Amino acid sequence: MLITPNLPSGYSIFCEDIRHEVNGARSFIGVYGPVITAPRIDDNPVILSRLAIENVIRLDNQVLPESCILRVIFETNSFVETELARGDFEFDHKNLPPAQISEFAKRDGTGAQAQLMSQIQIANVLIPESGRIKVRLSYGDDVIALGSLLVNIVTPENPAT
Repeated sequence: MLITPNLPSGYSIFCEDIRHEVNGARSFIGVYGPVITAPRIDDNPVILSRLAIENVIRLDNQVLPESCILRVIFETNSFVETELARGDFEFDHKNLPPAQISEFAKRDGTGAQAQLMSQIQIANVLIPESGRIKVRLSYGDDVIALGSLLVNIVTPENPAT
């Protein structure tokens, strides 16, 4: 049985850097797992010098929205949100490159999906307290959760003097 992804869907890969190779491949440098632990020095906020996010978005090719908004949000543990980055996209439905259309083999002929990729690179991300970095895609009244990265800030113990 062929199991195809639910649409709409997608995912995010969080890392320190994304490099583009000559042959078209991408290399993800310093890929984060579900949690990043960062030490706090004194009472200063933590700064991530670089944050790169690869986003893969899968939408039904027959009902692509006219436009969408991709947002990267930092949410504190007390649910206060700060927008870290935002991208507004418009789709040219008639001119999507063939590489972005995937056809799944279903007996009824349905299953065409558009797979869109987006990369976001942010420098000097200010993290005031523990929380979560979230990636959300919005179009119309719909919001797709693409991924999140838990940020746990710890204070190193001071050695006894």
